[in-house]
Amino acid sequence: MVDLRIENGTLVIPEAGLVEAAVAIDNGKVVGIGAPGCLPEAKRTIDASGKYVMPGVIDPHVHLGTNPEQFSRLAVSETGAAVIGGVTTVGCYLRDQGSYLKAYRDYLETIDNGIYSNMCFHIQISTEEHLSELPAYAAEIGSTTFKFYMCGNPGIVESADDGFIYAGFRKVAALGKRAMASVHAENERIIDRWTREAMAVKQDGNLQDWQDTRPAIAEEEAVIRAARLAQEAGARLYVVHITSQAAIERMRLLKKENKNLYAEVTSAHLGLNTQDPIGMLAKMIPPIREKKDSDALWRGVREDVVDTFGTDNVTRTIADKRLDQGMWGSRTGYAVLGTHLPVLISEGYHKRGVPLLDIVRKATMSPAKIFGLYPRKGTIRVGSDADIVILDLDKEQQVDPARLGSSSDFSIFQGKTLKGWPVMTIVNGRVAAEDGRLAEQKGNGSYLFRHL
Repeated sequence: MVDLRIENGTLVIPEAGLVEAAVAIDNGKVVGIGAPGCLPEAKRTIDASGKYVMPGVIDPHVHLGTNPEQFSRLAVSETGAAVIGGVTTVGCYLRDQGSYLKAYRDYLETIDNGIYSNMCFHIQISTEEHLSELPAYAAEIGSTTFKFYMCGNPGIVESADDGFIYAGFRKVAALGKRAMASVHAENERIIDRWTREAMAVKQDGNLQDWQDTRPAIAEEEAVIRAARLAQEAGARLYVVHITSQAAIERMRLLKKENKNLYAEVTSAHLGLNTQDPIGMLAKMIPPIREKKDSDALWRGVREDVVDTFGTDNVTRTIADKRLDQGMWGSRTGYAVLGTHLPVLISEGYHKRGVPLLDIVRKATMSPAKIFGLYPRKGTIRVGSDADIVILDLDKEQQVDPARLGSSSDFSIFQGKTLKGWPVMTIVNGRVAAEDGRLAEQKGNGSYLFRHL
């Protein structure tokens, strides 16, 4: 007898398509796929009639504080929101000015104490000490992804110059083909100048004004520069949160020459534009842009310019946003793990007709392959980890922050009705969330050590 059997649903298997079959799960693994009569009896049988059974979503781009103390406060609540929303694995960016070799055990202790989703680490490289220790981060921490900021966020993260970034890319390349650099691509000098000029004439502003301080050319130029540095260094490069029509069209051209270049877009930039009534609650770096930009991002999804979907989750409360300090004093960031999959389904599948299989592939198998987690994660096959989401494509629900599970008290999609919600999420073979609620007092997520 196995632990779980899911039957009567349609499997969405990225490598194979839509398959009418049941799934048997035991000891955290998928142990059988086939007709129900061919699979063993189970302690619990789940009827997925009329639903789609897909791999758990992998969100490769999450921030949970800037130190171990903040991480310990957010890791449980935000991974809880993740599994309620169908995300079973998150890639969390660690950010520290000191050596990560001294701090990472504090992060692992929080994970070992019980989080709801699985987690791997990406490490921000911002100091010479980080650069010198980079090989050790792969060997000891199990992070094979290293992030560089071409344009920082004052008071939070500093920018790195091209010489530092190129040296870092060379270090990453020396680790071999499983290692990868990632980059926040914006031109710092353009943004600094545009911001100074705007501050001289504007006391406050809206999402459109905020976008105008970070013009699309600043993103496009940085994408070109980063791609060239990575190509010269021989490093794989993952460009996070592309937002503009100019940058995604540039990526289309660059990827024809470089097969080791990957593009991420976020569900927030796919689902919102500068005219959205949510206003400055959606202030972010890089900014929410115009409808023409989100339309261009969706074209990039359709045409395989876009490889993955992320969230760039930065959990804040309304008080944390400091909206009373206006456009210049308010803070960036929002919690979006709980709405990630519903936004992709509602905006992509229902409104734009993007094939379900394409959305699922970019949300599951593609990040698993890029980040060295496949086939353990990102698919449904015998031997893979049983991270599974049961999706109701027709379920319509108004976004209510109180129902998302996050420690945030707002959602940038609040009040909107989204169509297509998960009704069950299974993590490592155990039901983690069901009908919009956590199913366990303590999470079953694990740390994913990635090997070179």
